[in-house]
Amino acid sequence: NYLVSGIHGINSPVLHDFPIIEEYDGILDEARVAIHEWLTRPSIFNTLKFIGWMFWLVTQKINPISVLISHIRVLNKNIIYKRVR
Repeated sequence: NYLVSGIHGINSPVLHDFPIIEEYDGILDEARVAIHEWLTRPSIFNTLKFIGWMFWLVTQKINPISVLISHIRVLNKNIIYKRVR
């Protein structure tokens, strides 16, 4: 069970010659990817995946709204997310 870094990925000696700063459990990265896909490439599949991960976050006692807001802030800060007008 490896932890991941949002910048460097999985902290595994197979992938890195140096230790990285572990930020969170790898399963949370899948939730982050689902949120990102829903925001940047909306589709029925991505919406259903997003809803599923939001329910999963609730079962883990993690506030899904705060995770969503945090990800939106990062997207806006880095100018990755282009608003549709």
